[in-house]
Order: sequence, then structure tokens, then C-alpha cells
Amino acid sequence: MNTSKTNSEITLNTSLTVNEPDDKNKIKNPDSSVNAVAEKKVNTIELGQGNKKCKPQCIEIEIYNLSRRESNLERFLNFRLQKKFEFSIKSTEELQNVYFLSVEFPSTNSSKKAMVLLEKSNTPTGTNIKCHIDKKRKQEIQQKLRNKRLSDMASQLADVAKQYLDNHETQHKELTAWLGKFTDKKKKFEPIDSFNKRKKEKETLTSKKKEMESQKSEFLSFIKSFHCKLEKLKHSSFDEQELLELETSFKSECNRFAAALPIYACRTEICTTIYKDQTSVILGETGSGKSTQVVQYLYQTGMYSEGIIICTQPRKVAAISLATRVAKEMSSNVGNLVGYQVGMNSKKSKDTKILYVTDHVLLNECLRDPHLSMFSCIIIDEAHERSIFTDLLLGMIKKCLPSRPDLRVIVTSATIDPDVFVRFFGECPVLSVSGRTFPVDVEWSEEAFDDNYEKRTLEKAIDVHLREDKGDILVFLTSPLEVEKVANNLKKNFETIIILYAFLYMENYKQTNNSAFLTLHHMVNEKLYLPLTVLKLLLQYQESSTL
Repeated sequence: MNTSKTNSEITLNTSLTVNEPDDKNKIKNPDSSVNAVAEKKVNTIELGQGNKKCKPQCIEIEIYNLSRRESNLERFLNFRLQKKFEFSIKSTEELQNVYFLSVEFPSTNSSKKAMVLLEKSNTPTGTNIKCHIDKKRKQEIQQKLRNKRLSDMASQLADVAKQYLDNHETQHKELTAWLGKFTDKKKKFEPIDSFNKRKKEKETLTSKKKEMESQKSEFLSFIKSFHCKLEKLKHSSFDEQELLELETSFKSECNRFAAALPIYACRTEICTTIYKDQTSVILGETGSGKSTQVVQYLYQTGMYSEGIIICTQPRKVAAISLATRVAKEMSSNVGNLVGYQVGMNSKKSKDTKILYVTDHVLLNECLRDPHLSMFSCIIIDEAHERSIFTDLLLGMIKKCLPSRPDLRVIVTSATIDPDVFVRFFGECPVLSVSGRTFPVDVEWSEEAFDDNYEKRTLEKAIDVHLREDKGDILVFLTSPLEVEKVANNLKKNFETIIILYAFLYMENYKQTNNSAFLTLHHMVNEKLYLPLTVLKLLLQYQESSTL
């Protein structure tokens, strides 16, 4: 009996040693509820330790030089871990061909073993893996990679910009040297017509030299602002898409600088005037670039964020071809960033920010929405043609201006007297842009053309084609019937004859005369010349189809 009691006391003492060794009352009452509480506490402590071991642990993994065949990240990690661990990938980021993964393991112990196994699996020439649990390290590495990407990009673009500037400087020196050959004095026995022509050429070259200097200033200004944008990105979290957009805008700017359109020299002045004044008039000669460049300048300033930039054209073919051209210059497709709407034919989307339309289309929009709330800027191009739709449109636009102080209206023209528009809109500013000036010689036929002038026209075109150097021949005829007739005669001897008149729909034209259309599009946009065995002759008839 005593022995049994002693054993019971020993057992109780062992239990109390863990929990409350100094409590004598509990020793005297082995069957009390306190003993059960003590045993419960022991179990609780053991269970808590088990939970701590099984708590999930997340680690950060960096993967360098990952090949395409290893692009399945989960399969790749399973292979490196020899399928010994369970895990789940919580997040994945890619930056500069480095993958950043947050991977969760069932416990701290398994995560530590996995980290060791992953780093041991690295080889000198294969994919490299680095593991850590510090998220700040991940952010620091990502920022270093971003800054390196920015630095490399800035260096590459600086080299590209230098090439464009060097080419521009070479052209400027050639122009200066050419200009130095002209004298202001009339040569002895020189005909007055020859002297006046030479004087005019010198004035043109002097103007061109100033224009080139202004274009260089515009480009340098862009380079400066571009570097400021890159510096701001160094202190921010940016993605690859932002860099691609910046790179695209830089390439577009270089192309504008290389194209050297006269309007490029006036870009800052144009944008400043448009933002300051609600209405303005731009006078630009043919070839100045006003129809394709102004919309792009406004887009660059961010005006599209307040509404669509819309540009009207008097003819359908012009609206479609300009939209195609601008979309290409902005590295986009027609219907996305740049679109058009002519009659029942349209190509636009919810992403369209620049829209080319005919006057009639915008007039219908005015009737539907007198406040023109969809648009931030309206450009009335080729206003000198003064169609009934243009005049009605200008009147309705003027009526909505008081209720739309944020709306900007630009009237562009090649030959119009600006006074009529200045008075109409109330003393609005006028900007003048020079055009591409080429020497023009007028040669009159010594013989009067008889009724068979079509044949004489053909003979003259072929004669010029065979005698002169590379170039294009533009023939104007009086009706579409004559255009078709002359084209059919020419096709007997020449491969590429292209006809064009206003009521030919662009899509139908592509389908019915696809090879000729593509040839024309390629020649115009790439500035290429066909060999002399092919007569590059554009037969055109001017008419007023605008709906």
C-alpha cells in the first residue's frame, strides 16, 4: 500500500516539475482537477511547437539567363528541386531577362533546404538562381536593373541622335557652300530674267538655311526634354511598356528631323499659339507638312487626353491616305491610334485619338451634338477650297465656342487670304509656314493643240520620260473617261500606269487595281523610282466628291 502511494507521488511530482514544481497542495491532491490542467498545459506547449515548425515560409528567387526551353517556371523549379518539395509560386515579374519569383513552401525548414538545393544546382554556364528572404533586396536589384536599362537606352539613343545631327550638319554645310557661290551683282551681259531667277534662288536658299537652323533647335530641345524624362524614371517604378513608348517617340522624332518638313521648324510656336488662343490660322504652302504633322504635335502635347483630335478634309481619298500616312509615322495601325471616317466607310476604335474625316461627316456630328463634346481640337484643313460644307461647318463651330472654352479650332490653308478668317473668328493669330520651294520652268508648246489633244499629251509624256532623268510625270485631264482612255493606250507599251480620281473608293481601288495601288503607295512613301523601262505616270482628274 505504501509502495503504491509512493509511486503515485513520484508520478505526480514528475508532472508538476514541468508545470508547477513548488505547489505542495497539488502534490497532496493527486486526483484533483489541477492535475488535469497541468497535463493540458503540457499538450498545449507541444502542439504550439508543432505549428511553429509547419508555418508556411515565402522566399524570393532570382533566375538569370533562363532559356526558352525552360520557360515553364514551375516545371523548371521542380526539376532543380528534384521533386522533393511542395511549393506554390505566388508572384512572377520579369525585368531585363531576369525573373523575380515569390515562392511559398509549407514550412521554414523546407524553405531553407530548398534554398540550399537551388543554389547548389547552379552551373557556371547554365541558368543561375539566387535565393533570399529579404524583399528589400529584391526591390534594390530591380531598381539597379531598371537604372542600367535606362543608362543603356540613353547611351544608344544618344548615338542615334548624334548620327542624325551629323547628317543635318553635313547638309547645312553643303547648303552654305552652295549659297556662297551666288553673287548679288548682275553679271555683264547677263539677261535680266536670268539675274532675277538667280536672285530668287538665293533668297530661297537663305530661307532654307534659317529653316534648317530652326529645325536643329527643335530637335535639340526635344533631346533635352527626353533626357529629363529618363532622369525622372530613375526615381520611379516603371515597366518595360513605358520604355518602349519612349523609344518609339524618340524614333518618330528622329524621322521628323530627318524628313525636314518646313513646319517642323515652327512646332514650338504652333503649339504655344494653339494653347494660348482658342482659334488660330496656319498658312502653309504645299509640301509644308501641315496636314500630317500638326495633329502629331498636338498629340505629343497631351491634348488627346481631353478629347479626340479631329482633322477635316474636302475629299475622301485625302482623309484615308492621310490617316494611313500618320498611322505609319506614329508606328501604329489605321483604326487604332489614328483612324478615319468618310461617308459610310470608317476605320476607328475606342483607342482612336486622331481622326481624319470629310467636312460632311463633321457637319453631321455638329447637328447631332452642337457642343462637339467628343473633341478637344478641330482642324479645318484645305480651307481655301471653300465648299458649302466647310462654310456651314465654320459657322456652327463658331456658335459652339462660347460654351466650349477648352475647344481649340485651327484653320489651315495653302493659298487663302487669312483676313476673312481673322475677322470671322475675331482677331485670331496667323502663323505662316514656308513650303518646299522648287525651281519651276514653264514651257509653252509652239503649236496649238487640235481636238486630238489626248494623243499629243501622250506623246509629250513619253518624250519627257525617255529624255529626262529620274522623276515622276503628272498629267491632268478633263474627265474620268479621258483618264481611262489614255491609261488603256499607255498600258500597251508600259507596265505601270496608275489612274486616280476622287470618286474612286480607296478600298475598291485596292481590290480592282491592287498591284498598281501598291506600287504607287510604295513609290510615294519610300520615295523610290522605277527604272526607265517603266513609265511612272499618274493620270489624275480633279472633281468635288466630298461626302
